Amino acid sequence: MSVWIFIVLVAQFLNAIVAIIDKYIITSRVVTRPVTYAFYVSILSAFAVVAFLFSWIPIPHDNITIPSIGNVEYPDGVIILISLLAGFAFFGALVSLFTGLKRADTSDVIPVVGATSAVTSLLLGFYFLKTSLTTNFIWGFALLVLGTFFISLFRFKTKTLLVALLSGVLFAVHFVCLKVLFGYTSFDNAFFWSRMGIVAPALFVFIIPWIHLHPKKKNMRVEFPKRRAVWIILGNKFLAGVAGLMILKGIELGDVIIVQALGGLQFVFLLFFAVLTGHSLPQACGEKCSKYDVWQKTISVGIITIGFFILFL
Repeated sequence: MSVWIFIVLVAQFLNAIVAIIDKYIITSRVVTRPVTYAFYVSILSAFAVVAFLFSWIPIPHDNITIPSIGNVEYPDGVIILISLLAGFAFFGALVSLFTGLKRADTSDVIPVVGATSAVTSLLLGFYFLKTSLTTNFIWGFALLVLGTFFISLFRFKTKTLLVALLSGVLFAVHFVCLKVLFGYTSFDNAFFWSRMGIVAPALFVFIIPWIHLHPKKKNMRVEFPKRRAVWIILGNKFLAGVAGLMILKGIELGDVIIVQALGGLQFVFLLFFAVLTGHSLPQACGEKCSKYDVWQKTISVGIITIGFFILFL
């Protein structure tokens, strides 16, 4: 197995764990509102640049290095514009995702978001980046739509479906912007400024009074998590940061199409967690695991996963 494939496999496993913890955080009222949690996640995304402090550490494999601050350049107008667009799309996607997770099971929401994001990314790339669609696009698209239909029909309310679809579309806009950014400048430079772009909408939200995120607002004291919860959020975002960096490295070292196809493994891992550990997970994780639920999840998520692989191969 190529090292970059192993990197992506581990990253998708971590992403599945991150999604389950996200569900716990937003459902257990560790953070009471999706927009507030999206604010924290976006701010913490800035700390991904801490990786630049460890660029001196050698990695025992060719072509794999830790990002170096020496490779970061002052951004021009194009980099600023793309980074901001990617950042605002990411923030909106997070708000929609966390809203969906608050209303439904993680193993139902994430596959729909992932399926929507995959299809939208391909279509945006085709129309704006002049990339070619895969030969199996129609078959993969059909299976993704079918799987999403089963989930929405049996497991979602209309509002939940809409926020999941919106999240997928906005994540696609974010990823396409990143693809443009990585093609325009170096990996290290693009990584740094894309992180800064994610912080921008969070700071924008912070200064809007009607969002009520300012720490001086008395009615927002409950929005600041307790000490134990802070460590849960920090630990979860650390895992998310590691997974994100690993996927970016996988794209840099390997075949981007295969990396995208392997994204379907996150759904497999989530289904695995739901079926085998759903009964033992905290109630706030919200996984319904009756025999009826298991069959519904297995069929719908299975269809989406197969469609995801076909879409990119």
